[in-house]
Amino acid sequence: MNHQLLALLSLLALLSPTIVVSESEFFQKGFKKTIGNPINLQTECYEPLRDADTDGDGMVGATEYIAFIQTRAGQIDESYEDQVTATEFGDLPDKLIHVYNSLTCNYLCRIEKVQCDNSCTDGIPIDAILGGENSIPSSNQKLYLYEVCDETTSAINSLFRTGTETESP
Repeated sequence: MNHQLLALLSLLALLSPTIVVSESEFFQKGFKKTIGNPINLQTECYEPLRDADTDGDGMVGATEYIAFIQTRAGQIDESYEDQVTATEFGDLPDKLIHVYNSLTCNYLCRIEKVQCDNSCTDGIPIDAILGGENSIPSSNQKLYLYEVCDETTSAINSLFRTGTETESP
């Protein structure tokens, strides 16, 4: 265990309410082994996901994911929101399509740690947070939803951040 990382996470937890899962819980569940993006789960993840689920079925489908991306992009940087111009899922940048597809496949093996069989859901399951602020998702559901928001945030940042790409010689 990297003690410097643990010390940093502990310090951040004291200073900011945006740390959403403990380091040990995050690593034990086998999720991406980086600090990731500090996200306030309630305002920057759960609310935009609930708002995107326009049909209220507890799943953020492919078309609804566009609305989530637009909201999340605007939260990251107001100038990013205008850069999400897709109205059809297939018109999104490939990176965002890949993120969505990877998040909807093998959901049960991510949450329940059962054998992965390459099965996919019809969207990103958000039924655990449909009750608003009174929702209490399980630890596994919370980690999965954090992964949804973190992966989407990372893709948005890599696509729209200016001045970070270098030109080929």
